[in-house]
Amino acid sequence: MPKLLSLLLIVVGVVIALVATTFSSRFLVNFGDETGLPTVHFVFDPNVIVGASNKHLIWFLQVSDLHFSIYHDKAGLRPFDLTRFCEENINAIKPPVVLVTGDLVDAKDSLNVGSDQYLDEWKTYWNVLNSTGVLGKTRWLDIRGNHDAFNVDSLSASGNYFGQYSAQGREGNMHSYHYVHRVDEDRFSFIAADTTLVPGLRRPFNFFGYVTEDGVETLKTFADESKSSNGTVWFGHYPTSIIVSSPGIRSVMSSGLAYMCGHLHTLGGMLDRMYTFHKSGNLELELADWKDNRRYRVAAVDHGLFSFTDVEFGQWPIILVTNPKDARYKMPYHEPLARMNSSTHIRILSFSAAKILSVKVQVDDGQWSEAVHSSGPLYVLEWQPEKLVTGVHTINVNAEDADGRLGSVSQKFSLDGLPLQEFSLFGRMLLMTNICLLLQSVFGTVLALTVLPLLLLRWCSLQPRHRCSWSPFSMLKRIVWKVHLVAKVDSLFYPLLISALYVPVGPFFVGDGVAGNITVFFIWGMFLKGTLLPGDVTYTYGCGHLLLFHIPLTLCIAHMAELRYRSEALTLGRTICLLIPVSIVFLWKVWWCVTFYIAYGYLTLLIGPFTTWSLVFGAALWWRSSQLTPSDFYRVQYVAVSRVPTEEEFAANGDITTKL
Repeated sequence: MPKLLSLLLIVVGVVIALVATTFSSRFLVNFGDETGLPTVHFVFDPNVIVGASNKHLIWFLQVSDLHFSIYHDKAGLRPFDLTRFCEENINAIKPPVVLVTGDLVDAKDSLNVGSDQYLDEWKTYWNVLNSTGVLGKTRWLDIRGNHDAFNVDSLSASGNYFGQYSAQGREGNMHSYHYVHRVDEDRFSFIAADTTLVPGLRRPFNFFGYVTEDGVETLKTFADESKSSNGTVWFGHYPTSIIVSSPGIRSVMSSGLAYMCGHLHTLGGMLDRMYTFHKSGNLELELADWKDNRRYRVAAVDHGLFSFTDVEFGQWPIILVTNPKDARYKMPYHEPLARMNSSTHIRILSFSAAKILSVKVQVDDGQWSEAVHSSGPLYVLEWQPEKLVTGVHTINVNAEDADGRLGSVSQKFSLDGLPLQEFSLFGRMLLMTNICLLLQSVFGTVLALTVLPLLLLRWCSLQPRHRCSWSPFSMLKRIVWKVHLVAKVDSLFYPLLISALYVPVGPFFVGDGVAGNITVFFIWGMFLKGTLLPGDVTYTYGCGHLLLFHIPLTLCIAHMAELRYRSEALTLGRTICLLIPVSIVFLWKVWWCVTFYIAYGYLTLLIGPFTTWSLVFGAALWWRSSQLTPSDFYRVQYVAVSRVPTEEEFAANGDITTKL
């Protein structure tokens, strides 16, 4: 339920952001720094010609969100398939570098509520790397995700198994790091941006990334070091939209070709691919998970041109056209795109577990031509780009391997102009929006909708509604009248008002946030070990408390208040009708208390304004509303009619209002 609510709030917020910011075509194609002026991040050497050789070329892989689990993958299919990947795919593709962007383990308990680091999960991950010998075949660059940091006190803590059971942890790269891969005279930089929380809270309040000022300075140092490289790729677990202080992160990453991440999986199956351009002009590419979708990414930098394709495990042959590059991903200020115009050959990377028999190419509606094998996975075909310098064109590629499997790719390219904006608009906004700020705004809106009606009705005088038609407007007026009664009763109004205003101010509860460390949870942050971690998904829970407990409780109390105002007897049927909605509201809150108890321990129940205290508070207010007497309604300027209107009067008037 909380995860579903978070998803719903994010979707609603992103839709609002779409309406507010995406109707301008300039927003879709305008690249530049924060001043709006374009910044060129490459040095163009006119003597470098894109030809048939394998010079100035590197390809690499990305895989993300493995989620090895001892509870939720008892058959062991995730590590089994990754073992096959390390043996078959790595042997076939032969990438010099593999990026593994976090959530190596699942770290969730059998109930899927609590979280901890389980040694067996980490041993399984390390056994895959060790048994397949993949570390001797490629440079395996892994990094932590939020699941890898659940209940981890510090980077040096004994429970931080990343240090013992990961490739980079064993090399001492416990946090962000910079790796340079050399191919002949070329240098390619891969910068890992670790923005997991330190200390690492248990779930659920460990969903967003966070980077400190010191962390930003470290990344700036890496960015400066990478300026001499022929291409720089950033990678991390979180999309920048889910990193607190992400505008600073985006600025630091602005000189790179792309930022490759994971974390969001496919957003519950709604978005299969999430890509976007930052305002600086470079790409951010979220990769679907290995956990459920068995997805991985093949990427290449060919003569400074960046290309990629997302592939399902078991799919062969794989085709990646590197020249001319896909028009959707052109980066005018990060790539020497003019090299496509002066190139002599179309260049294609084709991989398969079996021998590639043929690679055929068609441009627009022209004839199919056989590409020539250059070396490794590179296939080339001579062409004349000067005949295609204007407009958008299509290149089609078919590949066949020795096992009879066929692969095909069709993509657009252009040798002039800006990139084609064909990304999913919702995916783009999800990656570009500051999600934390968005959730704060949504919470502020929900809080206002909770408090303002009570305040307004406190100072308003309304006529009583005793009968109403079934029209929505008439029923709404009846509800407003009931809430108006609550606003006029001091013993109900002030507790409801103060409890709503408490949510953005006071602590939710106290609990065991990390490895026995007492943590105080506020909506705007969490205090532990002298450290303040910023609030993020806490705003979702604040919205959930108001929408699913506070407001429904207010409506239940309002209905009871009206009955007491009219001095109506509580029959058995009426009592049952009253208790059903109240019971649902309280049972939901009880379930929430149980989940927080599992996540953060018994203190959440003992010192829990947001948990058990809310139940006591709600029960007390419900009891108080059932004990109201006529004297409690002294602020109400109108009283109930002394008789029930006849059917004829009701049919004629819709409802009856009487004023003393």
